[in-house]
Amino acid sequence: MIFYRLCLDLAIELKEAGHKASGKDIEWLLNEAREIDRKFQKSILYLPLRLAMDYKKINKFRTKRAFILVNLYLRLLKAGDENTTYKAMVKRAFKEKGFIELNNTLLNLYAEETFVINSSLKSLIPMDIEIMAQSLFLHMQSLGKKLNREVTDEIYG
Repeated sequence: MIFYRLCLDLAIELKEAGHKASGKDIEWLLNEAREIDRKFQKSILYLPLRLAMDYKKINKFRTKRAFILVNLYLRLLKAGDENTTYKAMVKRAFKEKGFIELNNTLLNLYAEETFVINSSLKSLIPMDIEIMAQSLFLHMQSLGKKLNREVTDEIYG
């Protein structure tokens, strides 16, 4: 959730300045995400688990997701003001098909990123990490697409 808030805050700054997201903006987000990762890794220090964060693989998905998120938020912010409801902003900014496709793209990128991270899990307790990562990936895809459809139906009726 912190990453999404950073993307939204960046979009607010960009809108106020009249700019679009640049490579430097996305690089800043990636650095902030690494700091979030480090804090998470510290929080599990006493658990019998370790994550080997392969940023070469992770950032392939995270970079695309950050760019899409910032631009999504920018579109929404431009579609209303502080008195405009989220539902109204979405309807102004996106056609129904485009909205659900964009959210499914974000879901796919997040699921892929999570799969890479989960696959790097090392445990002192014997477990099949690959099966666990694959199972979580499939559940994220299935549930996420269902939720995307429900939210889209709620907004567009």
